[in-house]
Amino acid sequence: MIQRTLSLLVSGLVVLAGCAPTVAFMPLNTPPHTLEERAPASVEVYSTNRPTKPYVEVGVIQTESILVGGNSSLELIEAVRTEGAKHGCDAVVIDSENKGAQATAGYVARESTTGFRAVCAVFE
Repeated sequence: MIQRTLSLLVSGLVVLAGCAPTVAFMPLNTPPHTLEERAPASVEVYSTNRPTKPYVEVGVIQTESILVGGNSSLELIEAVRTEGAKHGCDAVVIDSENKGAQATAGYVARESTTGFRAVCAVFE
């Protein structure tokens, strides 16, 4: 009985872990000043326009998630903002949305994926 309960618990954790978006930060340029982690709410998000203030693109942030039981676009954008905050970005500029499908080995079903690519902007 205990072994079955543990097995179900582990299975549930694997399913939950599969729902979390993948987030990656890739540095690009040297920031114009020292950066410190900040609150995600303080990071500006741009999707159709770019900031009017001069800025340096210090990194690229990419997110990806499986759509079936996965994250919505708003949750992925929030993941971009949170990652930007960890790296001291003043703003994140959404560059593109990536949608795709992946065939899973050994299964007939295909998984739909979505993600965003954004630039970490630091104002000069």
